Amino acid sequence: MSKPLPFTKDAILCLSHFGTETKSTISNMICYACESNGVELAKYDADGQNNTTFKRYALRDKNGTALPNEKQDAVKGCKKFNFETEALEIANVLGSDIEKLLIDFPARAVEKALAMFGDEETFYNMFNMYERNLIIAIPVASDKSFISVKTFYESVDTLELEHPVTFALVKNTGFLKATNCLAQVEKLYEEDIYVTAMRTNPKFNLIEVSVTTKYDEKGYIHQALADRKLSEVMEIPRSQQVPVVHILLSSIKKDSTELFKKLIVRE
Repeated sequence: MSKPLPFTKDAILCLSHFGTETKSTISNMICYACESNGVELAKYDADGQNNTTFKRYALRDKNGTALPNEKQDAVKGCKKFNFETEALEIANVLGSDIEKLLIDFPARAVEKALAMFGDEETFYNMFNMYERNLIIAIPVASDKSFISVKTFYESVDTLELEHPVTFALVKNTGFLKATNCLAQVEKLYEEDIYVTAMRTNPKFNLIEVSVTTKYDEKGYIHQALADRKLSEVMEIPRSQQVPVVHILLSSIKKDSTELFKKLIVRE
């Protein structure tokens, strides 16, 4: 069970070592869950390669074109930034009155993210200094996911921080079933020494959550979600949806609720 967090404000960072680990899908579900429950969430897209979250949530003009970044509102829309060169912008945001913010990082950026404020200790202390809970969401969607767990564990274990660091391991059982990796990853998850250590080491606060949405082999759900926020897809009349999409969207809605309970209200 996760521990109570010290502050009232949160920063959720979605990070993974590899692509195709459902990181942006998890970000999309968190955004949808907050929107559905009336919780203001500031959204920042640090993925300069794909800008998936920006494409989904950016404010648009009457022609459907995304407004330039300087005209974006992070709560009503989404702002993008280069975390390697514009880290101070995020430092300013951490000190704002916005209670909840989410940053979607590019894949393969774990080490660079930890160095965005200079070094790992400064990275973690930056959130404490601004009295904001840091919640690092790590998707568990393949055997490679445990490299991220190991990297983060080692980055914290040698430091003396004022508060434990919160990690949310989001095990995507639906995706693992679709890729025929569920049994293998479930075994690795139970045996991984770093997952086990995170549960007992007082320097860590571990949140464990499973999402169950099964992605269809023909890619209907991927097409439905491409560059679109979940609330828009959910509003499409059932008569205009491919039947399998309607079924899978119901599952995504349940997953979003579970993420909201564990990461936002922390029941």
